[in-house]
Amino acid sequence: MERIKFSKEYFTILISTILLFTIGIIMISSSSTEYSRRYFDDSFYLLKKHLLHAMAGIVVLAFVMNIPFNKYRYLSYLLIFVNVILLILVLIPEIGISAGGSRSWIDLGIFSLQPSEFAKISLIIFASDILVRKKKSINRFIHLVIPLLLISAIITYLIFLQPDLGTAVIIWLSLFVILFTGKVKFRHLLLILIIWLLIVGVYITKAEYRMERITSFLSEYSSEDTDTNSDNYQLKQALIALGSGGIFGKGLGKSIQKLAYLPNPHTDFIFAIIGEELGLIGSLFVVVLYLVFAIAGMSLCLRTKNQLGKLLAVGITIYIVGQALINIGVVSGLLPVTGVPLPLISTGGSSLITSLVSIGILLNIAKGEKSELDYEDND
Repeated sequence: MERIKFSKEYFTILISTILLFTIGIIMISSSSTEYSRRYFDDSFYLLKKHLLHAMAGIVVLAFVMNIPFNKYRYLSYLLIFVNVILLILVLIPEIGISAGGSRSWIDLGIFSLQPSEFAKISLIIFASDILVRKKKSINRFIHLVIPLLLISAIITYLIFLQPDLGTAVIIWLSLFVILFTGKVKFRHLLLILIIWLLIVGVYITKAEYRMERITSFLSEYSSEDTDTNSDNYQLKQALIALGSGGIFGKGLGKSIQKLAYLPNPHTDFIFAIIGEELGLIGSLFVVVLYLVFAIAGMSLCLRTKNQLGKLLAVGITIYIVGQALINIGVVSGLLPVTGVPLPLISTGGSSLITSLVSIGILLNIAKGEKSELDYEDND
């Protein structure tokens, strides 16, 4: 039996994941204490919960990274079916639970399941599988519409109903890159993009608070805004955190903004706490880790000749790094406010486990015998 050889991408992805994962635990231990004390009467409540999710995620990652990625072709339809059922269940008041204005979770007692998070990796697997199956007829638009675009539209619609625009954007960002890598005709991609932008435009205008987010982003925010639920207030507090950290930061655990000033300091706005406590140096280190992850993922995509592996690699890379860029863009005021967690760092069991499952698949593509990165599709 030929000895297994690990690629340089394998070690790069693994090390960057471990570092981001570790930073996440450290920053949650710092950013969540006041929030946990105030709402759960236990300063370490969210940290302990995150550690449980982290241990579960590590076990799942270790399991997934040893499953040959080609096996997911036989699970793609099942994954989509299960996700559609879960996304329907979450909308039922007696089953789904609401938080932050969205009905996105199913309470399972010891664990709250967020189906929209698992929809990200499920659609990446499904889209990659469909493009491989239909590679000989990929230039015929009808083969994209049924079933790929139809299924993607159904899942997007169910996510819109929660409502959750941020997750839908991340899903379609990955899908567009997968379609491009799969050599779908440019005019077909352009048509899909135009339709998608029109749908998003209509979706935004249908809710006053979504329109307010856009107008708030486009207008100059008021430093006198004291409404803690307003986007201007959240952005102001995030920018204060980032700016007050300076070059080297105030020091771990010394954030002022996490003391009831910055909403969600352990989830959507944890990057602001990183900037405040670890400074520009710490913030740039996190950004560089995501950049290194992106380079390794794209390098893996380019090296892998197996079409399924190539599409999975680019889809997962764009999902992880794209979500990180959106989160950082929101916190730094470069993008409108949307509830998107920072992958591997923010709290959230479904988000963390989905990220680790996705990275496990990526590591499996990067792991194996020397020839495994270079084998051609057999079908």
